[in-house]
Amino acid sequence: MLLLVTLLPAVGCDKAAPVAPSGTTLSISANPAKIDSPSGTSTITVVALRPNGTPVNPGTQIRFSTDLGSIQEVAEADDSGVARATLRGDGRLGTATVSATTGGVAEAATLEVQIGTPATSINLQPNPTTIPETGGTVQLVAILTDASGRPLQGRGVIFSTEVGELRSNGTIRQTNANGQATDRLDVEAGDLTNGQTSFTVSVQAAGGGGEGGGAVTDTFEIRVQGGRPEADFDVQRGATANEVAFINLSTGGVGNLEYRWDFGEPGRPNNTSTEENPTHTYQSPGTYTVRLDVVDDANQSSVSIQQITVPVDDGSN
Repeated sequence: MLLLVTLLPAVGCDKAAPVAPSGTTLSISANPAKIDSPSGTSTITVVALRPNGTPVNPGTQIRFSTDLGSIQEVAEADDSGVARATLRGDGRLGTATVSATTGGVAEAATLEVQIGTPATSINLQPNPTTIPETGGTVQLVAILTDASGRPLQGRGVIFSTEVGELRSNGTIRQTNANGQATDRLDVEAGDLTNGQTSFTVSVQAAGGGGEGGGAVTDTFEIRVQGGRPEADFDVQRGATANEVAFINLSTGGVGNLEYRWDFGEPGRPNNTSTEENPTHTYQSPGTYTVRLDVVDDANQSSVSIQQITVPVDDGSN
């Protein structure tokens, strides 16, 4: 009876975890070796072998650590000496150095796992690209891609604007399976200053996102259109004495403007043009009457007629 009582405490004691002997070797691998999403996971596998090549005892503790993301601190080896832990991204991009060690190992086993594919391009596509001076709504679409042009899903982007109010209020928007993130911009007449002709909207990949952690950004200039267009232009001397460079100064209108130039040389080749800022070489010096017609998307038009002297005085004389 006395012997039985003495043995009972020994039977109830916790059994200590086995310890790997000195000279134990660890091999480490990751599956997948590269995590596409910054919040994705990879299984880290460690094989622990005794100096004679046999597995360490089951239950031997393998300790894990990482300098990016998170990983469980301890996992136990199975009958084959294999221990597994899960590396989880925490939304940051970069290269995680994962380490594994156990008693009896002189140097930890390490490997690197790329977390997140770096973005190399973001493209901002507003619709429409112009608004009237009374204000309006612009739908913003940003497309985020990697170096191969593949869309990046589940990434954060941040829209910003010089005027108006964003539906997101500047918070992070996530890209979908097509690499697209969207926002809406509302602009009121009071948001625009008198005579304002444009303002800038921007988008940036959240948290840098580019190679080496650099910013990936894009901007777009939204045009503010007034009521009717107003045609106007100026001239400069071109590359030769009789060549004239026409500088379009037209403003206003709804949407895009179309340009119709008449250089005042009836019957001469290339007497007309539809370019925004054309050049024209006159046959001889003299005075010419030049006409510019502009038409906007609402079919509103305006005309500017000016007399110019060829050669144009460039102010050098």
